[in-house]
Amino acid sequence: MILNIDQAKKVFTQQKSINLCGIACLISVCKYFNINVNEAEILRNSGTVHTGTTLLGIKESAEKLNLTADGYRCSIDELKNCDTISILHTVNKDGFTHFVTCFGYNNITNQFLIGDPASGLFHCDEYYLDSIWKSKLLLLFDSKKSTSKNNRDKKSNNYQYIFDIISRDIPLLLVTLILSIFASIFSLVPAIFIQKLADDIIPQKNMMLIFYGIMLYALILVIIAIISYINERVIIKQNLLFNVRILRNLLFRVFHLPITFHKSLNTGEIVSRLSDTERIQNSIVLLINSVFMQIIILFVSISILFYYELNIGVIALLSIPSLIWLSYYYSSKIGKKQKQTMAKYAKFEAYSIDILSGYFAIKSNVKEKLFHKRLLESYKSAQLKRTDLQILNSQYNLYTNLIVCVFSITVVLLSSYFVVIGKIEIGVLFAIITILAQILQASIKVVSYMVSVQEAKAAYNRSLLIIQHPLEDNSKHIDITITSCNMLALKNVTFKYPGREILLEKINLTVRTGELLSIFGRIGSGKTTIIQLIQRFYAPSEGIITFNNADINKFDLHKWRRQIKVVSQQTKLFIGTIADNISMFSDSLENVELFCKTMQLDWFFKIEDLKLHNMVDENGNNLSGGQKQLIGIARALYQSAPILVLDEPTASMDKECELEVIQLLFRLKKDMIIIMITHKPEIAKMSDKIYILDNKHMTVCDDYLLL
Repeated sequence: MILNIDQAKKVFTQQKSINLCGIACLISVCKYFNINVNEAEILRNSGTVHTGTTLLGIKESAEKLNLTADGYRCSIDELKNCDTISILHTVNKDGFTHFVTCFGYNNITNQFLIGDPASGLFHCDEYYLDSIWKSKLLLLFDSKKSTSKNNRDKKSNNYQYIFDIISRDIPLLLVTLILSIFASIFSLVPAIFIQKLADDIIPQKNMMLIFYGIMLYALILVIIAIISYINERVIIKQNLLFNVRILRNLLFRVFHLPITFHKSLNTGEIVSRLSDTERIQNSIVLLINSVFMQIIILFVSISILFYYELNIGVIALLSIPSLIWLSYYYSSKIGKKQKQTMAKYAKFEAYSIDILSGYFAIKSNVKEKLFHKRLLESYKSAQLKRTDLQILNSQYNLYTNLIVCVFSITVVLLSSYFVVIGKIEIGVLFAIITILAQILQASIKVVSYMVSVQEAKAAYNRSLLIIQHPLEDNSKHIDITITSCNMLALKNVTFKYPGREILLEKINLTVRTGELLSIFGRIGSGKTTIIQLIQRFYAPSEGIITFNNADINKFDLHKWRRQIKVVSQQTKLFIGTIADNISMFSDSLENVELFCKTMQLDWFFKIEDLKLHNMVDENGNNLSGGQKQLIGIARALYQSAPILVLDEPTASMDKECELEVIQLLFRLKKDMIIIMITHKPEIAKMSDKIYILDNKHMTVCDDYLLL
């Protein structure tokens, strides 16, 4: 046995998304070897996409962390004798690839200790493991060869980001805190007034004194109400400023993160993390406005009880450690359930976006019932996790209330006894009961804050994927030289996605202004990847890409991308007018009309469905595939650039539109470089150059009849 379950708990890491099981397993291994790592770094190096990663991706990422990892295929019996930690390639209950960590085998209990990033740590026998570990593939980490690399000095403060944002609200938070202090002190006035009224004022039978006392009491209540109102207004303002600020920061990061990040998380996962930020703000508001206030009430109230009667004060004070211990006991349990619940709801959001956006395909294949069931099962799974969390919260509240009841009854009994023996007066009893209610209520609110803290902590930890992931590198500022005859070249370019085999090897390509170059190749050969390399979404593993003999990686990233306009296979359209989609919401309808006339594109947009003022539905659902491509071409041409790249630009067009587009390209090529990816030999033959991409290599085709 490598680790017992208590030791494994210290290194075990749960996944933050449904596709990050391999990442979580590798982090557990790193913790086992005392290696502190950045999750975003592992995410990038492992080549994780929406569907997860591979054993090869985990291996390559581990090697960059100075871990020696080797892949094997072995039997259950061989795994029993393994003396090091390992990652197993399994299949989950939904039939998807899933990675788990094996912490060893116990020869006494005949059970494996497995760390499942989705569900937690558990023991299982060899029969259960055999049922999920179908491939018998695993990754072994050699503890003798692995180098422990302590990065504690480099480890960033996970909470520094949130502290920096909160620091701007310190003046408002201080005002809230001061108002809360006044409100908490004034809240004890009713108890003191009741005691004075019963023991001092009423016995004098002086109606004027009673009247003035009640008026003073009423004035204090009005002051409390005004303070509470002002406090709430300040909180509302701070809440607005904080929420806008944190979302602005997160959105900035989302839009400036590299494409590898967006390929690693579904849209629903990103949206759920943005939505979770409100939980962080709610926790801060509770801390400042409620918890601090309740703590002040707690200590002032106990001090008053000590003033009234020492023994009663001691009993009230003893209730606090009991509630703190209960809070500590349930803290980790509630935190774990919170993470699982958020992960399930993020999965449901991802499924919802995926399924609802594909309703045409669902209806066309008459699969409404199947997808209805699939989405409902995802929702039920999320609801079950939420129910488990609610049950755990109910248990926590039950035990809290039981402790409160025990101490309340004890204090009331003791106070009543002291009244009977004449140690305290009846007014003091009323005051003690009133103050006791406030103490217990304050105690419950303080310990209940733990639930909010765990919720906010889980939300913040999930958002760390966005916060800690490095942004695209835009530190280069070399000027881009544009001439009347530009040249783009790929020189010995080799590329592979992390965790995958080599896709492109020693690619050479040259194209100049005035040339229309076609790249011809089968599906999945890497044609679109070449476009993404030119756009600098990825960097070549070997070789360079140059523009006018300058390495494009030395250019300012945004300035370089402005030199390239791309028409992708699937044109993304946004909700707005067709003119908005052409100008990307940056120009007026009149200017777009003028552009279309200048570029001789106006015939495209005289069709009833394609008039520039027409509205576009979500994802352009009210337009055909060919119409979307026409808008995509107009969008690419709207901002003049020396390089135009088209990926299957006429795949959904009829022959007439296709011919018009080709004629347009021939008119434009004298002023720009045009690269076109196509599967159609009849279009490729019109090109000045034809390159064939096959089996990782690029060759020049001199005869289009060979296509």
